Amino acid sequence: MAEIPSSEIPSWMTKEYFTDVVAQKLGIAESEVEISALNVKPATESGDNFASKLYRVAIDVSCSDGSSKKIPLIVKALPNLGLAEEMIQMLNIFPKETAMYADLLPKFEELYREKGVEVSFGPKCLKNSIKPTDIIVLEDLSERDFRMANRREGLDRAHVDTFLKKLAQLHAASAVYHEKNGEYKACFQEGIYVERSLVMFESHMKSHMESVSRIIRKYWPNGEFYHEVMNDFGINMFFEMIKIVKADPNGFNVLNHGDAWCNNFMFRYGADNAIEEITLVDFQMCVWSSPVIDLHYFIFTSINPTIRLPQMNSIIGLYYRNLVENLQLLGYSKNIPTLKDLHLDFIDKILYGFSSSFSVLPICLMEKTDNASIDAMMADGEAGHAFREKMYANPVYLKQLEELLPYFYNYGAFDCRHTGYQSPSKVYSDYLLLPGWMRKEFFYEVVERKLGLELGQYSIEKIWVEMATKKGDNYGSTMYRAKLDVLDKTSSSLNQFSVIVKSRPTGMAAEFSNKLDPFSKEIEMFTKIIPAFEKFYEEKGVKVEIGPRCLKICKGVPSDIIVMEDLCSQNYRLGNRQEGVDQQHVESVLEKLAEFHAASAVYHERNGDYSSSFKEGLYNRSNLSTMEYMFRPAYETGLETLKSHEFAKDYIDDLEKLRPVIFSRTIENFAVDPAGFNVLNHGDFWINNVMFQYDSEDRLKDSTLLDFQVCFYGSPALDLNYFLFVCIKLDIRLSKLNYFIRYYHEKLVDNLTLLGYGKALPTLKSLQYDFYDRMVYGSSNIFGIMAVLAVDPSEDVSFEMIQQDSEAGKELRKRIYTNERYVKALELLLPYFGDRGAFKEGAELCSFVKKNKTSV
Repeated sequence: MAEIPSSEIPSWMTKEYFTDVVAQKLGIAESEVEISALNVKPATESGDNFASKLYRVAIDVSCSDGSSKKIPLIVKALPNLGLAEEMIQMLNIFPKETAMYADLLPKFEELYREKGVEVSFGPKCLKNSIKPTDIIVLEDLSERDFRMANRREGLDRAHVDTFLKKLAQLHAASAVYHEKNGEYKACFQEGIYVERSLVMFESHMKSHMESVSRIIRKYWPNGEFYHEVMNDFGINMFFEMIKIVKADPNGFNVLNHGDAWCNNFMFRYGADNAIEEITLVDFQMCVWSSPVIDLHYFIFTSINPTIRLPQMNSIIGLYYRNLVENLQLLGYSKNIPTLKDLHLDFIDKILYGFSSSFSVLPICLMEKTDNASIDAMMADGEAGHAFREKMYANPVYLKQLEELLPYFYNYGAFDCRHTGYQSPSKVYSDYLLLPGWMRKEFFYEVVERKLGLELGQYSIEKIWVEMATKKGDNYGSTMYRAKLDVLDKTSSSLNQFSVIVKSRPTGMAAEFSNKLDPFSKEIEMFTKIIPAFEKFYEEKGVKVEIGPRCLKICKGVPSDIIVMEDLCSQNYRLGNRQEGVDQQHVESVLEKLAEFHAASAVYHERNGDYSSSFKEGLYNRSNLSTMEYMFRPAYETGLETLKSHEFAKDYIDDLEKLRPVIFSRTIENFAVDPAGFNVLNHGDFWINNVMFQYDSEDRLKDSTLLDFQVCFYGSPALDLNYFLFVCIKLDIRLSKLNYFIRYYHEKLVDNLTLLGYGKALPTLKSLQYDFYDRMVYGSSNIFGIMAVLAVDPSEDVSFEMIQQDSEAGKELRKRIYTNERYVKALELLLPYFGDRGAFKEGAELCSFVKKNKTSV
């Protein structure tokens, strides 16, 4: 290969940089070294290396005895900017390789030396540094006549056996070292698939996969089918690969090479071209995991296709025999897996084999090309698509797929979401992580209820799924919008409609949800209680819709799921949570709330107590520790931030005293007065749980309620305290407060009368009294939900982020509590509550509790 122009040689690559290397190589003092010239060439051809920049450096040395020597070296350095550098830094590639060459490989070799066996795993490392960049200097193996095999042809059986024997030695030594010395460094506990790389993976893989998908459809054998199947993978494959690579603590694990394709091992041959020795290179992807990780990677990227599948069992068997032999040689004392165990693990991780054949094999089979790189592979635009087409439409690759795709299909590799299906789901998305049950079969019942058709009278042509809420708009569930194209076979017409699919949340929100079991409540609300409420009004000749129409319910199997009509298709939309809603919208909300509350009171009168799950809402004693854990960091940040505001100075002392009991005291406000007027509270009555309907001229027509997951029986003043203090435009929030309470009361009494409520009607005075008696609940929300309402939609807010003690979590909480909208609202409301005694100790106890000396 031609010498690199001096302008392209890194500035750090100087004679001085190599002085200590040359001295070490020659066994002389650095003062005796005089380097006369450096000759720098690329060490690999384009397409042979992707994760680092490799140089072959020939150093001319003038010795003190008058002789001269030429010392060849291989220098690895971090690539220049681009996706490659971003990926390499995130995945700790250079720290891994430095640790392998400088520390672990010599120790592995020493294990064999102690048993009287000489083993070499890789080239000798002569120098490594992290400044001015990550650099590793290695001996040049070509000096000892090592060379790569032909990656495009794939390895024959002699080369395969030679490699597997070396791999078994490496794996055995790594297992014995682990047994003697304990866990490897943290960087070796994860491979290329790690959760922190998700954002990078999503941002770069979307356009990449769209491009590849077009190529699959056009060129692959049975391309339309595999295009549809791989569309179902989406981001699910990323998380499945994380699970596959994660070491099973109860299984047999080794330090995998991690990038075991044919360009990462070199062979030395004898005069008759027989293989004499093999050495491994490029230890950048090493990971502690099952040994089948390396086996899948190697088998499906580097073996000649004429022997890959026919000799698969023999190949695995040879590896296994050598693994056992070396484990026994080195004195491994733990259980050695059986050959059956190894095969079972190979099947269990079959998706890793497909991933290797999909992501690495096409690189192995490409013709040499000048622009081969990770950046070229992942690039957007026509240039990137053209490069990927060269990879995935390569006739040599397509020929191998004719055998490989049926092999993976027969082992279930394409059921990435564990649904039991490998057929296309007909569900498409913009690279979302969709649950396995999200398939066309799931929507049969939805279509039949929505369109009144029977199975066989329609076909689902396509389902497009997107997130139904923006960031910061929903916390207690995962909400999808599914858009269906359904062919009505009875009329040959195409029906298009959308539905909302609501399922359990993930992460910390899921833990919170599991404690409250909100889906049981909501399922009962949709299947039993709301229909009963609406029937009360229907019997009086009045049409009232409390919430959206429910089209399907699943409890537990396959998960807790509720499918509802999509109100957006009926011109409903959410209010502006950041600004709050105006008087007209508030009145509409209060009318709907009054209808809901009135019907709930009548239901209770006629049917007795609600089921036990409705005795408690979000705030309850059994849930207190979880509330503390999840929300205390936010409250603490809010309180500290408050100290910087002049308008808060008169209330800080009281708030400081409440710091230890801020959550427990709020619970006292939920005490039920058996002698008072009580209703079924919505329980999470903030602006995002209401939608407003508009006519064709954008005039407000109606409103409806959403999200009945934390309903509870108690005073209607609790729903009012929640909504009125945090969801209304700031200029009318306090000035119209008493008017809004009166407006709600009038609508409540009207509806109670309409429905024939047989008990005494609540008076406005008693409602006002109860509203102010429970004001501690309203005041607590200004430190919680009111702060979240002000968050910018671009913020990535989640339970995890709000709670975590990381720098990112602290910064997020700081942004939330210094938000200008929030501070303005706080400036209005803090004096209001403070001057009414809401922050005083004892204010949380309702008056009837004090009289009766009881509490929640």
